[in-house]
Amino acid sequence: MMSVIIVVTIVCFLVAYKYYGAWLSKYFLSDKEEEMPSVYLRDDMDYFPSPLSILFAHHFSSIAGAGAIVGPVVAGAMFGWVPALLWLILGCIFVGGVHDLSALAVSLKYDGLSIAEVVQRILGRKVQMFFLAFVWIFLVLVVASFLDITAVTFTEAPEVGFTVVLTVIAAFILGIGVYVFHISLRYATLFLMPFFFYALYYGANNIEVFRMFDLPLNYWRVALVGYCYLACVLPLWLLMEPRDYIASFFLYAGIFLGVAGMFVTGTQVQVNMLEPFRGWNAISGNSYLWPMLFITIACGAVSGAHSMISSGTTPKQLAQKEQALDVGYGSMLLEGVVGVIALGTVMLNGDFIAHAPLNCFAVGFGRMLEYIGIEHHLGNIFGFMVINCFVLTTLDTIARVGRYLLQELTHNRLSSFMATSLTLLAALSLMILESDGKRMWELFWPAFGAINQLVAGMTLLVVFLWLVMNKFKRTQFVFYPTVFMLATSLAALFLLMVNNNLWFIRTVSALFIVLTAYFMWLVHCKINLVQVIKDYMKKEN
Repeated sequence: MMSVIIVVTIVCFLVAYKYYGAWLSKYFLSDKEEEMPSVYLRDDMDYFPSPLSILFAHHFSSIAGAGAIVGPVVAGAMFGWVPALLWLILGCIFVGGVHDLSALAVSLKYDGLSIAEVVQRILGRKVQMFFLAFVWIFLVLVVASFLDITAVTFTEAPEVGFTVVLTVIAAFILGIGVYVFHISLRYATLFLMPFFFYALYYGANNIEVFRMFDLPLNYWRVALVGYCYLACVLPLWLLMEPRDYIASFFLYAGIFLGVAGMFVTGTQVQVNMLEPFRGWNAISGNSYLWPMLFITIACGAVSGAHSMISSGTTPKQLAQKEQALDVGYGSMLLEGVVGVIALGTVMLNGDFIAHAPLNCFAVGFGRMLEYIGIEHHLGNIFGFMVINCFVLTTLDTIARVGRYLLQELTHNRLSSFMATSLTLLAALSLMILESDGKRMWELFWPAFGAINQLVAGMTLLVVFLWLVMNKFKRTQFVFYPTVFMLATSLAALFLLMVNNNLWFIRTVSALFIVLTAYFMWLVHCKINLVQVIKDYMKKEN
């Protein structure tokens, strides 16, 4: 069965890329004379045209965070693998891919600035400031949680920490070599990649490496904060982009091995450990398939954080508009493949209750690799390396986007150093401060999926309004995902508010419902949103 699942997934995504994605790209970016912001605003700090191979690696590794692994694992265990698989495939094609590509395309129209700039142009400064503040708070939560998750993976697998430290050092060398001394990227890649894969193998089998990098959790936290600060303030080409490029090869290898592992496992093993469908209500109770499945899978199918990257670092590096299809739509489909592989690991492991979701992935990934001849311990370590690459590359990009948003919010009155410091200090406060024995970000976490999808719904709403204001003829491909995402997110927040026993989660859920209502009211006051939707429905009928 697993072999059929992975083959069907890949075929569906290839067809969607060739036809639907290509149409979307041409529809949004039809101006033949359109010049990219990376060219006319080039400053070699944030704006500069990048080769497609580097930019795709940076964008894909940045959007493919831990949610693409945790979400399918948890959702599959809650509701069974069939509904999770259907949403992974359909969500990526018709919601997530549209969301990411449209955010990128619209950002390119506004000097590569965030989607909040579109809000200002069509809805005014007041709505923009509210939207920026809303999204910045969300991004701070992402940075805090991913800082902690990354540090924990280093303590659980010091061999991974060893390899990651080497990639950071090599990133400086690669960035300077390619962009300053114009060394061939192809030759540099051919030299570096075998070295890093050997480094991972060496670290997994060397007790001295284990002892040297078996550091306390707080040491790794401090080191990660320092790395994030450098990644935010240094030129993109010097550290963040080349490090993401190096990390992407571990991700590509992980995807290739995961696909092969699912295919071989499916032909050799009868998987009976996880039911196809576990009911409309999860075994934990009060977790209904709608809306909870759709906010649990999160960035495996669609994610609000993606829009901040698609309108953050990526549009400032896109060299040609033709690359938008690969970067904006293709990378989302590739992340969908990651989600299906993660679902395959919980199919092998059964219920994830005995393991944390990330451990469930690493253990299941190791079991898959056993069937293609890779030793189980090494497979587990490689699984942790893949997880870490997903989390760390998202972490540094989201932190930098947080810096961008603060600078946009203050009309660049804040320097990059101050905006970065404020973003990281806010994240640190959520990571360090505790209540009832839990860190603040952990208290927020149960509502994270709903808030994340709420940002996606808001982004799609902004894109829909932009299409309407610019008199595009076809808008239904954005309108229906917008309605679905907003309704799903608000319903999930309502259920959390009503059913959760923790007062903190109930308060946060209620607060974000109120904030969303206020945002919609601001939009309505500016453009009469109700009338816009009525006119749209008349036009459609």
